[in-house]
Amino acid sequence: KKENKHSDINQYYGYGAKYQLLSITFLICSLGLMGFPITTSFIGEDLIFSHIHEHQYLLGLFAALSFVMSGIALIRLYARLFLGPVLQPIKSNPLKSS
Repeated sequence: KKENKHSDINQYYGYGAKYQLLSITFLICSLGLMGFPITTSFIGEDLIFSHIHEHQYLLGLFAALSFVMSGIALIRLYARLFLGPVLQPIKSNPLKSS
């Protein structure tokens, strides 16, 4: 039985050192998805919470939990991919002089 070795996320620690631009881009996009202020997701979350009435406790709790859990999942994914120890050595090509 052949295993797919690329689906295990535990092999992808420390890619922030190798892919710095991708790391910054992923962080900015993740903050936008989480509802960070000045993003459209923040405005959407604010509109959702402003339309929940006082007697709709269950709906408010469900909305708050879903926003918190999506934020935690995105931060964990960022930390797992781009932070932590580098498991595979980063190979850099030396500059050649002419």
